[in-house]
Amino acid sequence: MKRGRHWGKREAAVSITFFILFPVGAAGSALSLVNVKRRKEPARKNPVDYFGAFLLFAMATLLVLFLDRRATEILGAGARGAMGFAFLGCLVALFRHERRTPSPIVNLALFKIRMFSLSSLSVFVVAICYMLTGFLLPFYLQEVLHLSASFIGFLFIVPPVLTILLAPLSGHLSDRTGPRLPASLGVIFLGLSLLVGTLFKTDSPWLLPTIMLALSGVANGLFNTANSVGIINSVPREERGFASGTLHLMFGIGNVSGIALGSFLMTAAIRLHAGAEAASIGTEDPAGFVAALNATFMIAAAISGVALATSITRGAKMPKAPEQGPK
Repeated sequence: MKRGRHWGKREAAVSITFFILFPVGAAGSALSLVNVKRRKEPARKNPVDYFGAFLLFAMATLLVLFLDRRATEILGAGARGAMGFAFLGCLVALFRHERRTPSPIVNLALFKIRMFSLSSLSVFVVAICYMLTGFLLPFYLQEVLHLSASFIGFLFIVPPVLTILLAPLSGHLSDRTGPRLPASLGVIFLGLSLLVGTLFKTDSPWLLPTIMLALSGVANGLFNTANSVGIINSVPREERGFASGTLHLMFGIGNVSGIALGSFLMTAAIRLHAGAEAASIGTEDPAGFVAALNATFMIAAAISGVALATSITRGAKMPKAPEQGPK
């Protein structure tokens, strides 16, 4: 009976959240439609690459299914292997098709621009680390430290507040010095936040994960603005729509990869700690869970070093976007 009341409260909370957010989404959709009607777009000279769009959609779908642990449990390991081969097949087909079509949906030549390609790789790696943290930290806060859900929600307000405060500063630095400095500083703060996670114990004070969240908020504020500037302003004006799409695509794939990587690392670390192949993620053994969490954050901190390397080597100054796309 208690379980039923507990789930009833959760369902009510989800319903309330939906009805609060629905008017906001509806207002945003209405404003977008009004903006589209006001703008007079020039006639499209080249046809839309529908086949390339289909291949890109298929690749993204297959990758999500391949990385998702629950999908693997439902479909089976054999289906996962088939999805992996199908993804590689779509990737090869996309490369061959986009090289031949006169109006590619993915302009592969843009990846020859160092600022664009390395900034895209940076956001992918950073998104993995962000999502890994956001996926695992609530389990530690609620199941190990036994903090209330409302207090955890209050703690998670810290990162967006810091992001909002620091985003204008990151934009100003990007205009003055280029995106490399603020973006690289953001990755450094991200690495520091992950290293804080390696210090967690079963009885840590709530201030320690709060420091981790605060550092991730600083990282987000410094990195995202500068990196977006680097991606969008490094390509020709007529390709900025594709650049924006690439930014969101890499971020989305990074999010999915972060959840999959966090789940995989935690499962492997818990099994290693327990000495049993059948062990799975859980907080029944708090000491084992925290030990696995420490190891996972340590590996994530090492992975963030890849983003730091790509961010530093992207170039110091913003390149002047060519009038036409690279050939």
